Amino acid sequence: MNSIFYDQTKYPKIALQAITVPLFAIPIFTYVYALETVFVLLLAFVFILLAIGGYYMYKTQLTVELTSKGVSYTLQSFSTKKGQIPFSEIINIDVVSLDYTTKFGGWGHRKNKNGEAFIFNDGSFLHVQTAKQQYYFSISDEQKRACKRSLEQYKQEKE
Repeated sequence: MNSIFYDQTKYPKIALQAITVPLFAIPIFTYVYALETVFVLLLAFVFILLAIGGYYMYKTQLTVELTSKGVSYTLQSFSTKKGQIPFSEIINIDVVSLDYTTKFGGWGHRKNKNGEAFIFNDGSFLHVQTAKQQYYFSISDEQKRACKRSLEQYKQEKE
C-alpha cells in the first residue's frame, strides 16, 4: 500500500491560547476576589472545565493519508475514530476552499446535512464525495500544495 499523501493537523494555537489565558487568570482572580465559598467553588468548576477542554484540544490530532487503496483518516482525542474510504466508492475528490464556520459551525469533528467534517484550520480542505456522504478534512498549510499535486497525479493515473 503506497502512501500518496500524508498529513497530520491539530487545533490552531490561537484556540489553545484562548483557553490558556483564562486558566492563568482564574487563580489570580480567585486570590484577589475570593470572598464567598460559592464564588470560589464556581471559579474552581470553571477552571476544571477549561483544563479538561485545553487538554482535549492539545491531544486531539487528525491524520489523513491517501494511499493506492483510498483515503484513510484517524481522529485521536479521548477516543480514536478511524475510517477508510476506498477509491472505488469515491465519486469526486479535490482540494476546496470552504467557509467552515458558516457550513459547519466551528472547529473540531462536525456532522450535519452537509456531510462530515474534520476542521482544525481554515482555508483549504480535502473534499471527498461518495454516493452516500461528503467528507471534509483539514489540511495543514504546509501540505496544501503537496495534496493538490498528489491528487493531480492520481487523477492522471486514473485516466
